[in-house]
Amino acid sequence: MENFKTAAIVLASGSGQRFEAGNVPKHLTPVLEVPVLIWTLNTIYRCELFSSVAIVCREKDFLTTKKSVENFEFNDSLNIRYAIGASERTESFISGFNELRDSLLIDNKSMVALFDANRPLTTVDQLVSLNEAALRYGCSCPARPVINGVAKTQTDRIIEVPDKKEFVEFVTPEFIKLEFYTNNNSKNCFMKGYDCFVEYSLNMGFTPKTISASSLNSKLTYPEDKTFLEGLAIDNKISIPKRSK
Repeated sequence: MENFKTAAIVLASGSGQRFEAGNVPKHLTPVLEVPVLIWTLNTIYRCELFSSVAIVCREKDFLTTKKSVENFEFNDSLNIRYAIGASERTESFISGFNELRDSLLIDNKSMVALFDANRPLTTVDQLVSLNEAALRYGCSCPARPVINGVAKTQTDRIIEVPDKKEFVEFVTPEFIKLEFYTNNNSKNCFMKGYDCFVEYSLNMGFTPKTISASSLNSKLTYPEDKTFLEGLAIDNKISIPKRSK
């Protein structure tokens, strides 16, 4: 484990269409006056698991994103790289993955964690648990039982209602141990055609381990989510990321 590397890829390349982001990218939307991306990076920093981070954003957001990150104290401690995202989520991930690998920051024995920039309140304890689970099972993610009904549809008609007890809702961050997939992660191949680590792992013959998700895994998707996240941060007494002096 002496040379074992753990890296994070943070996807911040979405259009923010549902959020109606306007001139400010969704990942730079302030939550308690701090950009949502910064909350996510701050948790990665405090976790002390990660040796490097790749932030994937749209080309037009590159300079404002980099400048925002440089305003906070963890910037000097984390090895942060940037990559340009694509219109497809998987292509954005691959862009960040290749940036880390081409920079020799990960290899075939590394652990890689996939984060959505807009899930800012994930806890350090959860990241540690996800890392431990992925070390043993190859892949892990937060999940919780489905509360609402689940139905299969066809041309806008419900044709089947399965037992929702058989289902869970899973979210990021997802962790994957590349050593389990050494023969399948050549450049531009790993994750090609898959939306998430869970789907990829199942196709490779592994069953990912779930860790309990909570409201702190909530995502900034719609405008009203901003107020909800701020309330969660206050109620759970989550420390606000510190700016550089």
